[in-house]
Amino acid sequence: MNIDDFIETLHNLLPVSVTKNVGKLIIQINYSEGKSKNFQIEEHFINENLNKLNCLNEFEGFILYSSNYCEKLVRIESSIPILRLDKDYEIYDIPNKLFYQCSALSTEYLIFLLNKVLNFESFFDALNVNFRLRRFCLDIENDDFFDLLRFIFHRFRTIKIKSEKNLQIEKFNDLINSFKFHISYNFNLPLVDFKYLDEIQNIRRLIRLKRVKEEDLEPPKRLYIPDLIYYYQMGLSAAHPILKFISYYNIIEYFYEKVFNEDLIYSVRDKITLPDFSYKNDRDLQDLINNIKNKVKLKEGREIFSDITALKLTLMKYIPDLDIIKKQIMEYQENLLEEYKNNVVSFSNGKKVDFYSKDQSEIYKSLAHRIYNTRNSIIHSKEQKKRYTPFHDEKELIKEIPLIRFIAETIILNSSKELI
Repeated sequence: MNIDDFIETLHNLLPVSVTKNVGKLIIQINYSEGKSKNFQIEEHFINENLNKLNCLNEFEGFILYSSNYCEKLVRIESSIPILRLDKDYEIYDIPNKLFYQCSALSTEYLIFLLNKVLNFESFFDALNVNFRLRRFCLDIENDDFFDLLRFIFHRFRTIKIKSEKNLQIEKFNDLINSFKFHISYNFNLPLVDFKYLDEIQNIRRLIRLKRVKEEDLEPPKRLYIPDLIYYYQMGLSAAHPILKFISYYNIIEYFYEKVFNEDLIYSVRDKITLPDFSYKNDRDLQDLINNIKNKVKLKEGREIFSDITALKLTLMKYIPDLDIIKKQIMEYQENLLEEYKNNVVSFSNGKKVDFYSKDQSEIYKSLAHRIYNTRNSIIHSKEQKKRYTPFHDEKELIKEIPLIRFIAETIILNSSKELI
């Protein structure tokens, strides 16, 4: 990357004009209609940091490293207003000749990150860039352009480690994880690894998924089950994919006992009304008993039924037309249908789901299996079983959120009643 690449990146990402003038870059930020602010950067300063950047390697998307230095992007997950998000943390480890730091992004890392998000316009949208540009230009007396960028990335920090000894990237990663926990444990500061841009992009897709224009919004015409609305609001407001998934799953689970009992009653009624059934025939009665036993188990005096069966029955009852879900997924992100069709959920072994299949029963079965296995892998953490590992499997779980959200929304709608 050279200085011209840097200028082009700025033009593509921000409302700026950049000119060169006697060894300096003049950057004009147009932060509001008819209003702008100028920043100056020495070209040699840009080149120094570009040289630093060009000497670093990239690892797992958002880690920059050399044999003696490592810098990793993290985000601060907190809505606590009194929490200091701009405080730096520094520690010297004299015996091991290490220097740890959690602070704002270095200049070379800022340049790297700008280039990284170049093709992800939604990432900058999610940071509310225009608002933060106005705030910085109007309210903050600071002419440092890179401080402006740090202000835009205000919820992001980097963990930096310098070592007098040569270290492998795997060792740096272990040290970063230890330091991250050290800070979180001692200062109640939740630091989360940032590994990919997909999450921000998916959030923007959902935000833009408005069903009507604001001016066309009409009064409610239906009554909804209150508990489902609570779970739904939890799913929308949750920051972590785990909480989103479980909140939407709770909406489906709400109907398990009801639909299972309805199915059991139906199967018993169907059996006893057949013309060849006789209550005087012991074999007929035994078949009926065995059928009920197969559906319902007793454990410590309580009736236990199959959750995955109840899940499938709930889907069949409240989503009789699977094309509704298919259409919503296509509008959200069409290639997700291929994702569900061709890939299992690796951390849960959730089945592939082919929404294009003509066998509706198989779709319901596979869908129930995918959702239920994913739920179990999140809830249960037994070492010997497939399980969800926080942050490590987050990218894959995010792909399951639109599916279960659209299912939950359809169930809420189809379980509602007309407002009289």
